[in-house]
Amino acid sequence: GLSLAIFFSSIFLPGGTALLWQQLAAYVSWVNAQLRKKPGVMPVSDLRQDLRDGVVLAYLIEIVAGELLEGIHCSPRDNQEKKENVEKVLQFVSSKKIRMPQTSARDIVEGNLKSAMRLILALAAHFKPSASANHRAGAGLSRSSAGSLASHRPHSTMAMAQNAAAALAAARHDASCSGRSVLHLRQDCSSADEEIDNPCWSVRALVQQYEGQKGTSEEDPETGPSSVSTNVSGLLCPLSFSCLYTDSVVQLVLCGTRAAPEQEHDGMCVRSCTWEEQLWEQQEQLEREMVEARRMVSSLQALLLHGSLPEDEQEVSLSLGEGVENAEQQLVIIRSRLDQSMEESQELKRELLKYKQEARNLQGVKDALQQRMAVQETSVLQLKQELLRTSMNQDELAGQNADLQRKLEERNRLLSEYKKELGQKDRMLQQQQLKLDDALRKLTDCNNQQAELQRELEHKQVVLQELMSHEQDEAEELQLVRDALRSLRNSFAGHDPQHHTLDTLEQGVASLMDRLYAVDSHHKQERKVRAKSPRHKAPHTDRDSWPSSTKMSHSHSSPALSSSACTKVLYFTDRSLTPFMINIPKRLGEVTLRDFKVAIDREGSFRYHFKALDPEFGTVKEEVFQDDAVVPGWEGKIVAWVEEDHGEGR
Repeated sequence: GLSLAIFFSSIFLPGGTALLWQQLAAYVSWVNAQLRKKPGVMPVSDLRQDLRDGVVLAYLIEIVAGELLEGIHCSPRDNQEKKENVEKVLQFVSSKKIRMPQTSARDIVEGNLKSAMRLILALAAHFKPSASANHRAGAGLSRSSAGSLASHRPHSTMAMAQNAAAALAAARHDASCSGRSVLHLRQDCSSADEEIDNPCWSVRALVQQYEGQKGTSEEDPETGPSSVSTNVSGLLCPLSFSCLYTDSVVQLVLCGTRAAPEQEHDGMCVRSCTWEEQLWEQQEQLEREMVEARRMVSSLQALLLHGSLPEDEQEVSLSLGEGVENAEQQLVIIRSRLDQSMEESQELKRELLKYKQEARNLQGVKDALQQRMAVQETSVLQLKQELLRTSMNQDELAGQNADLQRKLEERNRLLSEYKKELGQKDRMLQQQQLKLDDALRKLTDCNNQQAELQRELEHKQVVLQELMSHEQDEAEELQLVRDALRSLRNSFAGHDPQHHTLDTLEQGVASLMDRLYAVDSHHKQERKVRAKSPRHKAPHTDRDSWPSSTKMSHSHSSPALSSSACTKVLYFTDRSLTPFMINIPKRLGEVTLRDFKVAIDREGSFRYHFKALDPEFGTVKEEVFQDDAVVPGWEGKIVAWVEEDHGEGR
């Protein structure tokens, strides 16, 4: 899985600048390979331009990390939104504990190629999107090979020894080849001086040391059990060597991964992906052969120590340790048993870890299933609620349907009644039509009578014009008398005794006019009584306007007037010591200030005070300004004070 990191770390190792386009092509191909996993995403062609907006980086994180970044502007309009996208990507990288020194959002937005390639390398080395699939494939091959080895069992001790020797030789050869291939790749990417100090050379040293030890101890397996027993320590060495080799390979890969961010140069080189695939296949093949060799060595150790294979459930063992002559061989056997026990303990620990991992996976599956079951229960409850609402709505619709059916029956009944009423209305209409015909005949008769009355009305209007001209002459004469009295009154001083004489004269004229008005009213009443036909109504109606010419007359008493149709008015002036009394032909409560002004008929500006009853203060003098305001009364009459307005009060 770490071979992908080795591939990307090799880009930053020293090299010439002639392979710059190959480097960019490798990066672009890897990014496009990841983007093809998400439908609808366009591939990139230029890392400088296509990664500036940060949208492709967000898609890349969503694909390799499986997390969707929030708040990404899919179509940034300016550099500020692009910078915000890149900053969110860098914040996500920092949250995953990925160190990105000397990399900022400004560099990527401005099109810095080195910063963009460094960010892609960090994502590939941390998440390893292609490593998980390769690891699962390798694990499947290992399990299949382990199953084939488990089914294989040697038939004799000599055959097992021969197989073990062959497996060890093959393991030594593969380890040497793998170490040399890895070191050859490292030599192509780094200088010779750095290779000497690199701890990755420990793999070849271990292989050479193991070959040197085995060169003196290996003998022909046909010499018998004694030769096999003397080389127990040599046969037990592959266990430790296999572990050392595996650790060395991992150390080599980690060294290459750690050295990648530190060795950045302006000219970076990219190798093709074929050597990575070859290295991965060699590593898987080596792991399978190591497992097979380890099993054979374990079986051989069990055979040497107990005289039987671990798969055989035999109660009788060869007990090779009983015939040991000296303490050194016994110590070797004890050490071998101890190593075997340690190996079995490690194997059991690995199995325990595997089972714990499986238990955690099962627990995760269980939690996921429980969560899914809770979600499904919630969905079931929602469906039940929806079903309940649906049933309630159905019942409501059924009730509404019944109501509508009942209303329809009621409408049908009303329609029948309306039809009956319509028939009755038709009959009534016919009757009304007959009555209308009679009314039209009567109307024709009335029109004839109206023409006759129109002629009589024209005659009466001529008579009325004559009467109106006569009344107008009388009114002009009366106005002339009043103007003469007013001018005579103005010629005297305010407290001259002659005002009393003028008041007496004016009251006499008013009394005379009232008597004339009473006589005229009496004559009109008699004419109304004698009137028997509508032709006598018009003159009397027109004569009713006569009181309008006499309502301005002054008098102390008018016994001929009706108290119900007239209102007595008593008013005082500042020029006369005695009050004046007039009659206004209106009811009390209907007399306005304009009527009062017309009745007293005085020229100039005056202030008008009237005696009134206030519910809070009792009897007061109330001043009235508006002509349309109703004049207040006092005990069935109007008491007023008329004062000249000199301008200081209003």
